[in-house]
Amino acid sequence: TFCFRTSKICCTRYSKKPIPSENIKGYREQVTLEHCRINAIIFYTTNNHEICTSPNDDWILILFLQQTLL
Repeated sequence: TFCFRTSKICCTRYSKKPIPSENIKGYREQVTLEHCRINAIIFYTTNNHEICTSPNDDWILILFLQQTLL
């Protein structure tokens, strides 16, 4: 699921497909404490898409660990 880049639109569902790390240029967290229904990690890609992902997906944890170790 892609989110449009306007001021903090909420994700309503998750993309299931992992994103190659070389295609990611940034991210932000979405939390239910805001006005959003689900927690999410929203990745900004090199082709200017926003991709909503579950913070509980294993591939996201691995991605963050790899970036920390570099």
